[in-house]
Amino acid sequence: MKNILLFCFLFLVKQAAFGQNLVPNPSFEYSVTPINNWILSDISFNKLMINWFSPNSGSPDILQKPELGRMRNERPNVDIDSYSPRTGKVMIGLKLVGCNDGDHCKEYLQVALKERLEIGEKYYFEVWTKPIRTSMKVNNIGMLFSVDKIERFGKGIFDYQPTLNIDSVLDNSVNNEWVKISDTICIDSSYQYLAIGNFYLDRQTQTRGEPGGINYAYYLFDDVQLVKVGEDCNGISSIMNTKNIQFETNSSNLKPDAFGELNKLVAFLEDHPDKKIRIEGHTDNVGTSADNQKLSSDRANAVLEYLVEKAIRRDRLTAIGKGDSVPLETNATEEGRRINRRVEIVITN
Repeated sequence: MKNILLFCFLFLVKQAAFGQNLVPNPSFEYSVTPINNWILSDISFNKLMINWFSPNSGSPDILQKPELGRMRNERPNVDIDSYSPRTGKVMIGLKLVGCNDGDHCKEYLQVALKERLEIGEKYYFEVWTKPIRTSMKVNNIGMLFSVDKIERFGKGIFDYQPTLNIDSVLDNSVNNEWVKISDTICIDSSYQYLAIGNFYLDRQTQTRGEPGGINYAYYLFDDVQLVKVGEDCNGISSIMNTKNIQFETNSSNLKPDAFGELNKLVAFLEDHPDKKIRIEGHTDNVGTSADNQKLSSDRANAVLEYLVEKAIRRDRLTAIGKGDSVPLETNATEEGRRINRRVEIVITN
């Protein structure tokens, strides 16, 4: 985990983002119907909001500017009529700390990215946020990449370590402007999902209450962006294409085309003797899950043993199998299945 940088809205920041935004519905503009009520369940949020969903039982609020003056079921000391989205007509409200029963009220946003992220590549991330005036002010506003969708009944998702996190209390009381949270990230796995929220318990989070304010932290969010910067982080992505490390159906025997890529990996590891790697094996969905799990492990170990034969120390290498759980392409076609029968290389230090 690394800390992310805060940039005030009033400062000019160079944005290294010329690629496609990989976040669908990034400003939350698309929902099913006009909404003038607080969202009361994750089921309601998931039905109403397009692309985004709640990964636990929290209920993020969909706040549409034209409807704010008509919100039903008034919340004491929560006056948002004067607030506006940073762009467009919609913003999201999240409870990050508190309520009467503590951690039950943690709320999160999660979205499936338009494509899986590429290992070893650099991506630029940003989201804009601010607390309402009466909110507790808190730290631990984080962002999490995950390979799989998170689905959790009940409270928070504290067993996940955020990819990026704010350690200092975010308070914009001086000017009430939107604050940008941003950083550039090196990707170490084929992530497909992005989540935003507080991934720590209340007792692990710094809080600062407001006189006469509410007993929880309520922050607004808008304009999420994730773009590929176009630079590799550590050299490995520029020297090899892991999609070429593939196998025949139901086999852990490497295809001949794989050896050229593996020899590039050998050269990389020889040139960087401090680097350690994790070899992740994958399969298509032909066969049972148990068989595919074993096969994926066999494939990862086949690569490991090849590297050992080329004099790469075994203690620099780890091999794991992920079965058919992380496809890159559809398994409905032979071409998709071919691509899914692969290994991926993750630099672990």
